[in-house]
Amino acid sequence: MSHKLNQIRLYAGLRVTGAALLFASSLPGCGPDFDPASKLQSLRVIAVRKDDPYARVTPAPKGAAPGTPDNQVDLTVSWQDARPEDLRGEVERWWFGGCGNPAGDQYFACLPGLWLTQKAFEKLGPEQLKNGESWSPALVKDSKAKVEFLSSLFPTTNASLLGAFVPLLDGYSIGKGDRFSVTLPPNLIASHRPPQDPEQPRYGQAFEFFHGL
Repeated sequence: MSHKLNQIRLYAGLRVTGAALLFASSLPGCGPDFDPASKLQSLRVIAVRKDDPYARVTPAPKGAAPGTPDNQVDLTVSWQDARPEDLRGEVERWWFGGCGNPAGDQYFACLPGLWLTQKAFEKLGPEQLKNGESWSPALVKDSKAKVEFLSSLFPTTNASLLGAFVPLLDGYSIGKGDRFSVTLPPNLIASHRPPQDPEQPRYGQAFEFFHGL
């Protein structure tokens, strides 16, 4: 399945990436006639909706640390399986979240963390998730088990160093189904580098990923 990027941004910097349906205008010229992009013939994601258009922030007194987002955002995906009936099957919808302020504000800087989350889910998570359920490494209270998991992936790295990555791992989550809830971390804005122009407001970014198969 081919995926295009679809980004939905909240004021506090929430972005959702996943498959999206692109609508193209018709252009004059010679050549073969192609079906319009709006014609569904395969498994397609139409859109990802958010229940709150702006992530509210807690005001901070003048001179104090920047405000911190304190709300939960619920995301819902709209999709359609337009394949012939004999080719249709159960469609699994997966979410990956928890990547805040990646290097350079680039979504692909989140991919190592998402890979790590998937591996953690396979090793430490439940046997399966039902639609509407989510899981995070933070639910595993045994820190030693998480360090041992990291050591299995990076056997040449000192365990004491890997322990420092446990809080980062705990910030990620994985979900299944059409809906996914995102709780923005309290330091999302404060931990993002300030704009070069001091007159511009501080902001933070969080990326959430959707995948259907």
